[in-house]
Amino acid sequence: TPEIKTKSAVEKESALKSRDFLRGLILNKYITIKCGPYDKYGRILGTILHSDVNINKLLIEKNCAVEYFGGTKKKFNDNKS
Repeated sequence: TPEIKTKSAVEKESALKSRDFLRGLILNKYITIKCGPYDKYGRILGTILHSDVNINKLLIEKNCAVEYFGGTKKKFNDNKS
C-alpha cells in the first residue's frame, strides 16, 4: 500500500484511502492471518483472510495496493487511473 508517512501529498491521500478501505473490510471482524517469509526489512509478509476472501488480492484488485514479494519496493506511481 502507499506510505502514509511521505512527502508526497498524492501518495498520502492514496494511503489514507487504502487504509480506510481496509478498515471497512476487517475492522471489528474475525480474520485469519497466514504468515509467510520475512522481507528484506525483517517484516513478516502475510495473507489476510476474512470469510474465505483473500483481502490482499482484493486490495490489489481495487488499486489500493500492489503485489510485494519482500525485495525492493516499487516507487509510488501517482499516475494510476
